[in-house]
Amino acid sequence: MAIKGRKRWAIYPRNESFLLYPNLFTDTFAVDPFKPVPDTFTLTKETSPWLFTLEPGELVLIPYGSPHAVRNIDDTMSIAGNYVDGVNFEDVKAEVKLRIKNPQSTSTNKWHKAMFDAMEDMEGIAIPTEQAPLAWAAFKRRG
Repeated sequence: MAIKGRKRWAIYPRNESFLLYPNLFTDTFAVDPFKPVPDTFTLTKETSPWLFTLEPGELVLIPYGSPHAVRNIDDTMSIAGNYVDGVNFEDVKAEVKLRIKNPQSTSTNKWHKAMFDAMEDMEGIAIPTEQAPLAWAAFKRRG
């Protein structure tokens, strides 16, 4: 959520990740959506990013697994976070388990263990896994 200042966003559908020239070793992409080089990265011509400016007071939810990039237009103050639902529950659980095996610090490792235990306790609870697509223009009209 943008509290102060504006941010320029580019969000790609998750099924277009391979068109952004991913580097699987660094978990990054060669393509910079704000400085496109279509003659070098020819596959980017086939992408359909959502490009928009987030204004103060607006919130953006990034679909799970969607490559994205953001640039501050002004000096900004924002709040960011992640969410877990039925679409990404198992992947998040696997990531937390991996971080427990490879801790970055003692305090975050305790937090990851507590999170993993809580996720284990949710075993058997039905979590919806359907995600209906919603166009950005339609989303903005809801506000």
